[in-house]
Order: sequence, then C-alpha cells, then structure tokens
Amino acid sequence: QLSATAEEDKQQALLLKRRSELAKREAELHRSENAVHKAQQNVKDLKDHAAQLDATADKDLSRADQDKEKIMELEDKAGTMNEKASEEADRIKSVESAERKAAANLPTMLANAKTDEARAQTLKESARQHMADSQRKADAAKRLDALAEEKEKEAQSVRNQL
Repeated sequence: QLSATAEEDKQQALLLKRRSELAKREAELHRSENAVHKAQQNVKDLKDHAAQLDATADKDLSRADQDKEKIMELEDKAGTMNEKASEEADRIKSVESAERKAAANLPTMLANAKTDEARAQTLKESARQHMADSQRKADAAKRLDALAEEKEKEAQSVRNQL
C-alpha cells in the first residue's frame, strides 16, 4: 500500500509539474500573441505613413521605399512569430495529450495496487496459518521427543534391572 501511495504521489507530482510547464507555455504563447499584435499594428502604422509620404512629394519616394522595406521585415518577423506561436500551440496540445494519458492510467494503476494489496493480505494470512501450523507441529514434535526420551529412560531402567 505504501508503494502504491508513493507511486500515486509520484504520478501526482509529475502531473503537477506538467501542468506548471503547460501554464508557463501558455503564458509564453500569450506574450507571443501580444508581440504579433503589436508588430501587426506597427505594420499598419508604417503602411499609413508610407501612403502619406507618396502623396506629398517625389523627393520622399526614397524614404517611402525604405519604409516599405521595414514593413516587409516586420511582416517577416510577424510571420516568424506566428509560426513560433503555432509551434508552441502544437507543443501545448502534445503536453495536454500526454497529461490526459497519464491521468487515464491512474485509475488502472490504483485498481492494480488494490488487487496487489488484497493478494498480499491473502498471502500474509496464509503465511500466518503456515507459521501457526509449523509451531503446532514443532510443539508436538517436542512432546514426542520428550515422551520418547522418557520411554528410553524407562527402557534403560528395565534393562538395568534385568
């Protein structure tokens, strides 16, 4: 029963650890989503700024081209962040799946532990009965030895008298 409790405690600790990791990953995913949103807002702002520059003058055309390059870089970064967020979401799903599997195994392990405990109790009781039986037989053998020794003494005494 102690080993079953220890195993159950071990499984609970593992489950809590996995939940902690999941919470950390969810927080990281949330931060990534915020960064993506900010990057997308930056992209939108830069696009608005580029449109204003195109309307004002040809001399600002080179500056607008530079802004467009920045926009593309930010979009690439946003795409990379979206990919990372997607990968993180996949990892979270994988952890959740593993957590569900571990949780699903707990009832089976508990049932096995109860069965093993009942079997151990039966074996313990059987051993007690064998010990008691052995003790009874040992006591009977001692009585028989004592009786045999007494009979041998009587026989020796009769032989000596003859």
